Amino acid sequence: CRQIKNQPILQNSIIVMMSGQIDPEGRSEEIVRGFEAGVNDYLLKPFELSELKARLSAWLNIKEAKDSLAGEASDRKSELHEEQEYTRTILSSMSDALFVFSSNNKVESCNERAGELLGCEHTRLSGMDMASLFPDESSRLYRIAASDAGNDIDTEIHRSDGTSIPVSLSCALLSQAGG
Repeated sequence: CRQIKNQPILQNSIIVMMSGQIDPEGRSEEIVRGFEAGVNDYLLKPFELSELKARLSAWLNIKEAKDSLAGEASDRKSELHEEQEYTRTILSSMSDALFVFSSNNKVESCNERAGELLGCEHTRLSGMDMASLFPDESSRLYRIAASDAGNDIDTEIHRSDGTSIPVSLSCALLSQAGG
């Protein structure tokens, strides 16, 4: 059974083991070893043909449902990957810097332009506090972040080299999926 399950083309096969040579004393142990080896079901001889047909039918229904779910999951994963690539392309082609802050005012994500503006790699900005990027306006930004009102703010952003540059911020509260 393990050899069958180790072959990629057969790893999702349904295996129903049939045996009539089990000592009644070791019957449970033998059945457990079969399941541990990857057997899906066990029939003891003598068995009724109708029982075998019913078990096989049930297992085929389970396999069909499992295969269908696996196909749907694969389709969803492909769609999600395409959407992520599309979003990444848009964000990387933007001429404006984009910062997305979490509810605790930390950088959750940003685009490459944000990193260029700050003079560092954009991936290093993840987790930075809003106040470290916009110290002159942090309390005002916290209030905006906590409200539904979008506002534009003219302020300065502090770069990694210690210099500041003027920027105009457009702030909007984004709702999370599911609420």
